[in-house]
Amino acid sequence: MFLQVKMFRWVGAVALLLSVVMLAAACGSDPDPTATPVPPTATPIPPTATPTSPPPTDTPEPVEQPDAMNSLEELVITPATTGGELIDALSEEETDCIKEAIGESFFGLMVSAPLMQATGNPEAAAPIFGCISEENLVLLGVAFMEAQSGGWEASTRECITEIGREHPDAIYVRLGIAYQGDSDADAGVTNVYNLQIYNCMTSEEKRDQTLALWIGLDRNSQHAGAEIVSLLSEDELACVTEDLSGEEMAAVAAATPLVAITLAGRVSYCIEPDTNVEIFVKGIEWALADFSEDSLNCLRDFARELPEYMHLVQSGIDNMMSMDADEFVAITDAGVTQYGCMTAAELEQVQIAFTDAMTAATQ
Repeated sequence: MFLQVKMFRWVGAVALLLSVVMLAAACGSDPDPTATPVPPTATPIPPTATPTSPPPTDTPEPVEQPDAMNSLEELVITPATTGGELIDALSEEETDCIKEAIGESFFGLMVSAPLMQATGNPEAAAPIFGCISEENLVLLGVAFMEAQSGGWEASTRECITEIGREHPDAIYVRLGIAYQGDSDADAGVTNVYNLQIYNCMTSEEKRDQTLALWIGLDRNSQHAGAEIVSLLSEDELACVTEDLSGEEMAAVAAATPLVAITLAGRVSYCIEPDTNVEIFVKGIEWALADFSEDSLNCLRDFARELPEYMHLVQSGIDNMMSMDADEFVAITDAGVTQYGCMTAAELEQVQIAFTDAMTAATQ
């Protein structure tokens, strides 16, 4: 029996998630306006929960593999990896299922197409995913995550693979596959395992994944710098327009949020701390639209109680990119407490958005 894949309902405007970095960085240093903006928030993982007894899922037992060669244990995905290399590593049963699901013509196209292109479109990949055993689907997801992150040490991949075997949903979510169980707690439990996955990584890997994540979020953004400007008080706006020309203000207003922050970095002194807190909260509303007021108030408290974290996200893109990885991670790890503010439904939206952002970052 093959895995019954249920795909996520994709959010139309998922980018700009947790845009404390994206917006509060308006208080940052004077970055190079031409630099590629990359925010420094922590990878979305819950702060304190520990996995006890994850809810049962409706995931069927893995398909028996004919021999050790029919495993994706050694699969490494690069932009040049084709679907044929995946097919070569699958069992005959899995391959026949894929042929039947997508037809001979599309199967031929899949064999020659880049694998990252196929797996980067969850809706199109659903028939393929549904034909792959649970074990191999976990291994495929791990390989895909590694490709998105730019590569891991062998020990990192081994650690993440074992966590994926223990809780497959933590890997499935990164392939765009919905939770296999029906419990409302699925997102919260999966985020617990996301924390474990994150902690498998070295500091350099954590930093690189965080930066790649925020690049993807900004590329997906349906919002613009004009919405940042609308949050400023009259005095703050007067201060900003005094030092930025009309042409510069127009560029800020039209840019994606992170680019807008980069362009306006030299007027960071114009923004009051309380405004940055509201920018943080509004950024989350812009990204997900339906956070509860209790969650938003909790996030306001988070922003006020972690000045070191807020100072980091205000310090400028160039500074964050050049920081020592251990120092960067020490500060951003403190930011995971913000996820404790979120309900299970809100965490699910976070996970969907991050999946979409990481896919965008590799396209």
